[in-house]
Amino acid sequence: GGGDDEIAGVLTDLETVESASYDWSSPNSMGARLIGADRATHPEAARAASPVTYVDSGSAPLLVQHGDVDYLVPHHQSLDLAARYREAGVEVEVDIVPGADHGFDGGDMDAIVERAAEFLARHLRVEQDGPRTTPAQAPAAPTTGATR
Repeated sequence: GGGDDEIAGVLTDLETVESASYDWSSPNSMGARLIGADRATHPEAARAASPVTYVDSGSAPLLVQHGDVDYLVPHHQSLDLAARYREAGVEVEVDIVPGADHGFDGGDMDAIVERAAEFLARHLRVEQDGPRTTPAQAPAAPTTGATR
């Protein structure tokens, strides 16, 4: 991976992100393109584009996975997001993936995917045979047109 859309989706705080290998404060940065402005002159737009802005006690549980050698988005961004979740009293789990860079290159992809699937299964209550169907979601019985 590594396209601009992918990168914008993983930032947790556009207001504070800094990287030794990328100038996030540039008016031509991916972040500036995301919000349509430079974050220094439009901090409200950067705040509105940052997931940390929206964390509250009603947020869903979160699994954060981030490579420890991410050259683009420092993993402290994920740790900061997790801290915000904890402050709000919401469940959060953090996996800092050893040797993985941005896009998890260098990481154990099987373990990363397995961990994410386990988290989703636990929180979405997915059974081995697929998602659980509630009576409200069950398909209606076929009708023959006859009434009794």
